[in-house]
Amino acid sequence: PQITTQSRSSAASDVYKRQVYTWNAQSSNVERIAYVDDGDVEYTAVNWEPSGQTIALGRSDGVIELWDTEKQKLIADYESHKDRIACVSWCNTGVFASGSRDRQLSLIHISEPTRLLSISYAVFCLKKT
Repeated sequence: PQITTQSRSSAASDVYKRQVYTWNAQSSNVERIAYVDDGDVEYTAVNWEPSGQTIALGRSDGVIELWDTEKQKLIADYESHKDRIACVSWCNTGVFASGSRDRQLSLIHISEPTRLLSISYAVFCLKKT
């Protein structure tokens, strides 16, 4: 699946399976910032940090990568889930949340990555009678 998102700094990202590209609206530059070599792993979620410099990428193997888009450098990766990452979202600068098919929600502060908060959740269906 193709995933597209935009930051506040007039930059956009385009994710297609194993590669992530950024596009700068001011300069019209398109650059590949991330890719995975493993043929079984794909990028499945993306979200820009509020400042627009860092992007969080969720993968199908449960790993979350943080990339500095200006330096095109991997900052960190977190093995926070056991299954496909469905969503990543920045709560504020330095803290992000992720959800996965493993039925876990995780909150991670990038300055203290060992202090991972995970919450199990269940889906309830209500039937109208």
